[in-house]
Amino acid sequence: MNIKDSIEYKAIQEFYGDGKAKRSQIPFMNHIDEGLAILERINASDCAKRAFCIHPIAQSYNDVSFSDVEELAEEYTYFANKFLCTPETDHIRTVEALGNHLFRDIDYLMSKDCSDMLIADKEQNQKDFIIHHYGTHPRYVQLGEYFNLWLVFLKNYRQF
Repeated sequence: MNIKDSIEYKAIQEFYGDGKAKRSQIPFMNHIDEGLAILERINASDCAKRAFCIHPIAQSYNDVSFSDVEELAEEYTYFANKFLCTPETDHIRTVEALGNHLFRDIDYLMSKDCSDMLIADKEQNQKDFIIHHYGTHPRYVQLGEYFNLWLVFLKNYRQF
């Protein structure tokens, strides 16, 4: 299946329209397209790719309805929003601390599809951060550590 022909890809195209990031002026769709390329590189499932397409919609609205990928998009939203780069989470500096933080309130593990989506999201965001914000963003040190910690955690998590 060509993901760009999916209803999820078309939905995010409509959702984003011609929107661009304020600081970098990069079209929002760039995040989706580059994330899909990463998902392809790591051999993620079509379900993960389709859910990745709608993750910004799922993060904005809780009532997303895209059949089989809706649950995965909600799982992604839970984990992505559980650890954001904020002063309140700056104390989380190790893989173990991140794992304890992510799984503290739940009794299930992250699916491989969700982990793949987070890898695509964090790798793509890290690339844009390095190109457009490194050294200029007021929290660039914390953001650099944040992306590195997520990626080390996720790459180790995939080993289980």
